[in-house]
Parts: sequence; structure tokens; C-alpha cells
Amino acid sequence: MYLKHKEMKFITTCIYYSIFIVAIHAQSVNIDSIKIDNGILAKTPFEKLKQLHAIDSIIPVPKSMEVSVADSFIYIGKSYFHYDKITAICEPGVIVFDDKIKTVSINSHKLNKETTFEEVKKMFPIDCAIAYPISTAQDAYLSCGIWTTNSYGHRLDIKLLFFFSGNKLMRIDFWEPS
Repeated sequence: MYLKHKEMKFITTCIYYSIFIVAIHAQSVNIDSIKIDNGILAKTPFEKLKQLHAIDSIIPVPKSMEVSVADSFIYIGKSYFHYDKITAICEPGVIVFDDKIKTVSINSHKLNKETTFEEVKKMFPIDCAIAYPISTAQDAYLSCGIWTTNSYGHRLDIKLLFFFSGNKLMRIDFWEPS
């Protein structure tokens, strides 16, 4: 009887642990599943970015932002990417849906400026159950966000923040705590 109790305790512990792990990653997105305008990945070589989109400007990172790992900001319309000269890799910083960048695909979901908060809430019902007020230097929005993971399922320090105005998705920030 004692052996069965130990086995039962082990099985119960494994079940609770599995539920906990699933709950942690239930609202995360694999960073490799994100595609901007069907071609730009979360880490895109500079040369490929130039082939996929016309670059409007490249601006060196200001001295006040020296904690940034980027050397420059690459602008495509109102969106910008972080550029590291050593690796020649571009990573999205802020994606604004305008006449230059039209879509962001996350897994099988395609988001654009017509995407509503309710649609995002259905995609990510836990982390986007509520949109919270947030202000930038220029505008006020409602926002929710989800964490990203790598291909091994480990959570990254990158959170996708969805910004809504008038119930429509206006931008997605690739936010990293500093």
C-alpha cells in the first residue's frame, strides 16, 4: 500500500508540474514564427531587409540610448529595426501599420491595421483578456502583450506589445526590459 501511495504522489506531482509548464507557455509565441510582410523575420540580415523593403533612413543610436545593443535604427516608414553592425542583423523594434509595412504574421494569424482588439483577444485569451491604457510621447492607446519563446520553448526577454486605437491595431512593439 505504501508503494502505491508513493507512486500516486509522484504521478500527481508530474501532472501538476505539466499543467504549470503548459500554463506558463500557453500565451507565448515562438519568435521564429513571426514574419513581417511575409518575409522579414525577427532576425533578418541587413542585405535581405534591403531586398524586401526600401529603407527610408538609417540613424545612428543617440548617445542617450547607449545601453541599446543596436548601432543604428533602420526606418521603413514609421517602423524601425535595430541594426547591429558586427552581426549585420536587423531586429524589429516597433512595427507601425502604414503604407510601407502592412502585415505581421504570428503563427497562422495575420495581423494588420484592420485587426481588432477582440480578434487579438481570441488569439491570446489569457494575456490579452484586458487592454490597458498606455501613453507614448505622441499618442494614447490601449495595449496588451504576450511573451516570446525560442524554438526550444524557453521564454525570451522580448514581449510583443499590441497597441490599439479606436479598437484597431495600430502598432506592435518588440519590447525588451532594460
